[in-house]
Amino acid sequence: MRLSVILPTYNEAKNILRLVSEIKTHVIAPWTYEILAVDDNSPDGTYAAVQSAARDDTSLKAILRESDHGLAKSIRAGLEAATGDYPLVMDTDFTHRPDEIPFMLHVVRGADLVSGSRFCPGGVMDDTGHYVASFVYNLFIRLIIRTQVQDNLGGFWVGRADAIRKLPFVALALKRK
Repeated sequence: MRLSVILPTYNEAKNILRLVSEIKTHVIAPWTYEILAVDDNSPDGTYAAVQSAARDDTSLKAILRESDHGLAKSIRAGLEAATGDYPLVMDTDFTHRPDEIPFMLHVVRGADLVSGSRFCPGGVMDDTGHYVASFVYNLFIRLIIRTQVQDNLGGFWVGRADAIRKLPFVALALKRK
């Protein structure tokens, strides 16, 4: 089973290589992996750091997006470039813990999609201000759209590539040529 870890980045030069190293320690057999750092032309040198590390690491790929920036668009670019059977998306600032990856990979073998959340039992967020802002945003969204989804900002997920490619909003862009 092949995993494609998609890391949308912007100004993460101080975190990205440490995160890549940590991810590698948590992806265990029978899984193989590729790691795609999709950078929105960060002024801090994130892309250059990944590109340099990728010279000696064939599992690491640096993707530079010079225009049309945004988190969702970076994730989409990563999905389009991914070659694995299971894409996994996570933030690069360590708000999503790499040590959760083995659990998510275990569960996704019997599901189409597994989503991690900071607001589930066991979830944590070290930055109190970030936690409060996320909590208030999620509360607002729950009230507006009347849902019980606790984390509408869920950017830590893994799913079956074939199931994701069937989703109508990505089907045209993700069809293999």
